[in-house]
Amino acid sequence: MSKTSTPNLMQVTCMAWTPNRPCMVMRFPNTTIMLDCALDMSSLSHFTPFMYSVSERLKRCDSYPSSSLHYIKQICGKHYVEAMPEMHPVPMCSMSMEEVDAILISNWNSLLALPFYTEGTGFSGRVYASEPTLQYGTLMMEELMEYFQRITHDKSDNVWKDPEVYADFLNAPMRSPLEWQQMYSEETMKKALERVRVVAFTQPVTIDGNIKATSHCSGYAIGSCNWIVSRDAERFGYISASSNRSLHTRAVDWKPFKDLDTMVVTSLCTLRDNSPEKSAMALVSAVAETVKQQGSVILPINPCGLMFDLLDLLAKTLDAAMDIPIYVISPVAKRALAFANVYPEWLSDGHQERVYMPEEPFRHHRMMETKKIKVYDSIYGEFSRELKTPCVIITGHPSLRVGDAAHLIEMWGNDPRNAVIISDAEYPPQDVYGPFEDLKIRCLYYPVDCRVDFWQLNHNILPELKPTVLVVPDAYTRGHSDIPNTCVEYNPVTPLRHEETARIPSKSRKRKMRIHPEIAAQLRPRGFSAHPERGLCSLKGVLNCYDNQLKLEPAPQWASTATRPVYTGKLSVEALTKSISKAGFSVNVSKENGKTLFSIDKLNAVISLSADGLHTNIRAPREHRLKLSEAISASLLAI
Repeated sequence: MSKTSTPNLMQVTCMAWTPNRPCMVMRFPNTTIMLDCALDMSSLSHFTPFMYSVSERLKRCDSYPSSSLHYIKQICGKHYVEAMPEMHPVPMCSMSMEEVDAILISNWNSLLALPFYTEGTGFSGRVYASEPTLQYGTLMMEELMEYFQRITHDKSDNVWKDPEVYADFLNAPMRSPLEWQQMYSEETMKKALERVRVVAFTQPVTIDGNIKATSHCSGYAIGSCNWIVSRDAERFGYISASSNRSLHTRAVDWKPFKDLDTMVVTSLCTLRDNSPEKSAMALVSAVAETVKQQGSVILPINPCGLMFDLLDLLAKTLDAAMDIPIYVISPVAKRALAFANVYPEWLSDGHQERVYMPEEPFRHHRMMETKKIKVYDSIYGEFSRELKTPCVIITGHPSLRVGDAAHLIEMWGNDPRNAVIISDAEYPPQDVYGPFEDLKIRCLYYPVDCRVDFWQLNHNILPELKPTVLVVPDAYTRGHSDIPNTCVEYNPVTPLRHEETARIPSKSRKRKMRIHPEIAAQLRPRGFSAHPERGLCSLKGVLNCYDNQLKLEPAPQWASTATRPVYTGKLSVEALTKSISKAGFSVNVSKENGKTLFSIDKLNAVISLSADGLHTNIRAPREHRLKLSEAISASLLAI
């Protein structure tokens, strides 16, 4: 466990280089907390898409000039590696996971990276997430593992990861591929998930004694949350992917985040002129127009989150217009759709009300009963026998490198009536569609990003929450000066670069301490001359610090009962001179730098009086200090 931090400081370190895949580390004295686990999936775009059968088009593509690098293909003017795809977790170079006491997970996206951080790293702390986040995150892990298990590429070496090799790529990686890792195993996944402790919204959990963490609904996905971390009287907020818009999820809860001492904001929507409602309607219109022209539509979407809202829109539009089947294909789709009905308390008020009526919370469940929407595990077997075109297929993976989507695009790619519609802002066409650019199938982009954007943050959220200190990734402060709402506008704001640490002083130098009832019963506070309204008293005990909590307990019986009394009061020059003279010593009084000095030449001693008579200091040989201390205490009150 971590035991390293500067006293009375809270430190925030930005571990991720991409704000929309956040990973922040909060360090308190003796406690370290990781907020979300970053997993950069953009590394997948540097690999060739995997097809279930040999693609003659890709087979004809040129290989890299070097004969030993035959697995590097040039497709549509860019270079791709024909090998098992790899993902990019944050390398823990500046810290060790052994230091981390707890990991707080905000949504299912962050849970995907958990095994990279907890297994084989020395991590021994706890992981906290909501029940839906755990369930949907588990489903998404299982789906990814299934997709990766289907890949049958020959093994390749890592020669291409040499900077001298990949630097020549027309689409060279922005970060070193040596940091990339292959998909974890099922056993590793299960071990990581066993560490997760389920928490409800507003349920506080105690971390290492005196730190409390509480989750509050973020409105982004079912079970997604933001976190408040508190220590004594100080509160620190962490805002991850959140939404102010009307979705199927429970509404975001901003109230607990008002007037925080420190607030960290990540995972904002950075699309200009963002309007997810218009984009979603445009997407549905494009689907309807395509099927009218006898074309089929491929929607590469994850089987949770956005899919629930799009399914309802598609079901409503296509149900009223024409008899077009909607196919949902994923090894976990059936369970993902079923879970949406299992967690009504995590849904919006409108969806919750339907639970108590003779209908399901989501429109698409009725259409599944009428077979208008059909769910399959893969594109083989039952699906291949029942496929009817034109149709709409919702399947994964949005990276277009693994899963059924890539194979379907290749299969239907020569018909311009068909369309692949990309709606996930994390996987824009310029990043994922490169290997398919020479196909006749149309690629349309309607990003539906419901996360809080800069305009909402600057005009609605920050003016209401008013944090004392705002911490954001550096990228959020580098907007375009001539374009409004392209950056965070708040004063003061603390920008954080990758692996940079912000040190935030504590506003309080006090710590809470529990007093044993036996000691509390003996307290007899009395006022004193300088501040009669304040009570003082002496007490005796043992200060115990265990699990980061301070406790004052009775002293053991073997401890000495002969303790020196504690004195209070205010000294005057006259009273102190009289006390020293009464002890049998002559004294010379002088002034220096606002202090009164009492020089006793016989003892080679000097007593200084300062702070308006409330502070004394004795400078004398050891053998004379007790005599002078007794002379001073004669003018004070013992407590």
